[in-house]
Amino acid sequence: MTIQQIRRLAPWSPPSRSGDVTGTILSIATVRDGLGYMDTEGLIESYNCIGIDVDPVDCNAFTTLTKRFDSPSFSDGHLFNVQGGLRCNSVGFDMNDSRIRAAFEAMEAEGVSIGIHDTILVNGTDLTPASGPVTCLQALGILESYGYGEYAGYPVIHMGPGMVSQLVGVDVLTKVGDHLETRLGTPVAVAAGVETKTNGKLDPEQWAFVTGAVLLDRGEVVHQAELDRSTNEATVLYERLYLAAVDCLVAKIKVQVL
Repeated sequence: MTIQQIRRLAPWSPPSRSGDVTGTILSIATVRDGLGYMDTEGLIESYNCIGIDVDPVDCNAFTTLTKRFDSPSFSDGHLFNVQGGLRCNSVGFDMNDSRIRAAFEAMEAEGVSIGIHDTILVNGTDLTPASGPVTCLQALGILESYGYGEYAGYPVIHMGPGMVSQLVGVDVLTKVGDHLETRLGTPVAVAAGVETKTNGKLDPEQWAFVTGAVLLDRGEVVHQAELDRSTNEATVLYERLYLAAVDCLVAKIKVQVL
């Protein structure tokens, strides 16, 4: 009798994304490592939202002319924690496997986008016309118009990949280095974290946003691993604390995506 030995191949582990290949907020924001004293008030001091007036040179109107004077703006920071973890009952499971951290780092930017969305973007000025949601292309034009008209700095567009893919398809966005920009040079942060879904399906109406410059202060990545020896259940956690602030300008518009 011939006995044939069958050798089982090891499971294949596809790699996680490396680097910021999608042009997330982490490639656009100013990122400072090290939180130090976490005072959230007045994290950004700015003169980028002062207005501008044009005065006619008219001797007859000169006596009634008034000058415009605005105040500097101070933007508070918002704290949130980005975390990812897993549990495994496999015997000999390596709780320090580098692939776990790679997966966390690949998804970290989405967590940051969700944190910024939930604490800052949702409170933006609504630019949606009275007629209702606009197209992706119209949204981009309105957001850029508002950004350059109201802000002296470099505005940032925040959109979900469902919108960005459509704009890339009509060649209005260009990849510059590690991020996307409009033809005017406005950076576009791609963030699935700003999209909404119902029963796992993308909602036909979404929000797009424009902000001033984004500041992210962040702590170290914390890695915790524990083994329950009674059940052989391994628990692995990666997390990082963020303090986010946006310079004075925040606006949003409703977009018909589907």
